[in-house]
Amino acid sequence: MKIVSRFVSGVLPLAAAVLMAGSAQGAPIGILSVDSCAGTVRVDATSIDFTPQCVQAGSPTTITSTFGNIITGDQGTINDLVGPLPLGGVPFMIFDPGAPGGGLLTFILTSVGPGSANTNCATATPSNGCSVIAGSPFILTGNAASTTARLEIAGTVSDSSGLSTFVGSFSAPFAGQSPAQVAAMFASAGSITSTFSGQLILTAVPEPGGLALMGLGLLGVGLVSRRRFKASA
Repeated sequence: MKIVSRFVSGVLPLAAAVLMAGSAQGAPIGILSVDSCAGTVRVDATSIDFTPQCVQAGSPTTITSTFGNIITGDQGTINDLVGPLPLGGVPFMIFDPGAPGGGLLTFILTSVGPGSANTNCATATPSNGCSVIAGSPFILTGNAASTTARLEIAGTVSDSSGLSTFVGSFSAPFAGQSPAQVAAMFASAGSITSTFSGQLILTAVPEPGGLALMGLGLLGVGLVSRRRFKASA
């Protein structure tokens, strides 16, 4: 019993230290808000085109990494997406944090959407959206006064010290138009154009060694609890 207790008391702090050290080494973490550099995004059935191919960090932005920090006002590039969407290897956004001798933070998409199974935008509400065509990753939500087109995304970003994952969304506003009107505009013109903004949350991926140590610590906790339960039975 004493050996197990000592094992737990030794391993858990060590595991926590390893996990904290992994994050402290600089894997990209924080919140990235982006605006459109006073540009627009055009969406049709097969592509998403950004004009210009520029994004600007908005507020709040709190990204830290070994390559430097991204702060409000910093600009990066954003690449057009042409269907089928190039997931898992093609850069989506790139920022240069500007640290001397540092590198670029490159955001790689691993998933987009899904959109809505509902393609009848006349029934869309702020809480129950629609997609203008089947299979579209965009969701329209809103009411008679305004509509928002939203694209959910996820992916990875890395620097010299580690890998992080990100989740978030981009959105485009359509003031004075209902979801049905936006859908009708898309059906008539074959595309829709708007300004855009977005927000991503970056989380560092724990090192395998730290996870293994934490697993051992939890195993030890389980053994201690089991012994105490038997002793009280």
